[in-house]
Amino acid sequence: MIVGVSHLTVACPTLNIDIVQSLANGGEVDFYEQNLPSHSTKSIFLSRSADLHGIAYVRFNEGLPIELVSYYREPAGFPGVFQPYYGTDMLSSVPPAAATAMEEVGITSGLNGVSVASADLGRSVHFWTQAMGYRKVTCSQDVDPSNAWILLRRESPIAQWRLNLLLHHEQEVIPFPFLDGPGTTCLAHLSSSIELDLPSLLKGGGEAATEPFEMMINGKKLKIAIVRGPSGEYIELIQVVP
Repeated sequence: MIVGVSHLTVACPTLNIDIVQSLANGGEVDFYEQNLPSHSTKSIFLSRSADLHGIAYVRFNEGLPIELVSYYREPAGFPGVFQPYYGTDMLSSVPPAAATAMEEVGITSGLNGVSVASADLGRSVHFWTQAMGYRKVTCSQDVDPSNAWILLRRESPIAQWRLNLLLHHEQEVIPFPFLDGPGTTCLAHLSSSIELDLPSLLKGGGEAATEPFEMMINGKKLKIAIVRGPSGEYIELIQVVP
């Protein structure tokens, strides 16, 4: 069962403490680790294989945390499909009515939403509602398909595990990015059982997935799997192993 949203991943060409602190932008660095093993099963989603990567986890007073990730090279290929939405920042790349809807449900500050452009909106909605457990908040009333959009929300009893997700139609087919591509490529979710959730994501429209693998991060043993969704979005499943 997916229990909530964990964080949004932001790619960096390099990663040291000075870069981490500058990119934190008012956030608090929860932990920072260099030279973590990059599991070989992730190579299907990378521009080229990598033995090591570094991460930094940043929390804010409001909104979703971010995770800075670097494979110690310039991000390659197309940018990640997640467009972050901070507080009352307008989304210039979406239909105006959709941006207004996001404004109306947003909070005053912090990362509280993301948007994803989709060439097949129906398929994307099915994936995010049936496989990922998001629920519909509101949708477009315009009969013009080019203006079609739907606003979803992932609920959780814990405030920082909630997120607004705006899916909007994009006629042009979106090229799949690499996991180590520029921008925001991956949205991580907490799972109580990856063995149960992973098949559900693939059955519900996920395009491909890594095998589950384990890592020690910040003193915790985690089980992880990564799925690529129908619009090139990467979803990371994270399970804490006792």
